[in-house]
Amino acid sequence: MLNTILCKRTALPLGLLSLALVLPSCGSSEYKKYADNQAKQVASILRENGCMQCHSATAALPFYGNLPLIGPTVKADMQEGTRYLDLTAMLEALDNGKLVSEADLAKVEDAALSGSMPPAKYSHMPMHWGTTLDSDEKAVLLSWAKDVRKKNYSTPTVAEEFANEPVQPLMASIPTDPAKVALGFDLYHDTRLSGD
Repeated sequence: MLNTILCKRTALPLGLLSLALVLPSCGSSEYKKYADNQAKQVASILRENGCMQCHSATAALPFYGNLPLIGPTVKADMQEGTRYLDLTAMLEALDNGKLVSEADLAKVEDAALSGSMPPAKYSHMPMHWGTTLDSDEKAVLLSWAKDVRKKNYSTPTVAEEFANEPVQPLMASIPTDPAKVALGFDLYHDTRLSGD
């Protein structure tokens, strides 16, 4: 039993070293060619840094995800990453000039500010070298998030110093639609939906 454990502990680092020699670094500066388009820069950064490998329901399992020792962990982490943030819709919106969701915007911004992606257990592994955001990439992501929030999600009456906060105060008055009010009243009082 002890020999098996020691053998596995030795095999894992050797396997990871082999991967380092086979896999290229994921980072690049490809995003710089989109200097005139922030959205395309952000999409390029997310793709170049391998974010889609763990944050897309359609991501293919990497070949090392089938290895007996690390495979289950890789699969579980890919599922958790996608559950937290699936970047598929966001990248589609960025590619097509559409607005990204406010929640996705805040999550990407938080990851850039905290440096939490990729998780520490992966950022030091050979197949993920070069996937951590560098200072220029962070600056692009944070500038983009600030601009999108200010243009689309900032409350008009908020003080300038709080305009880039992810959580915005409610507006003093919210316009109402009489048809929606009537529908809400009918649904609330419909006994087929709630007996009492």
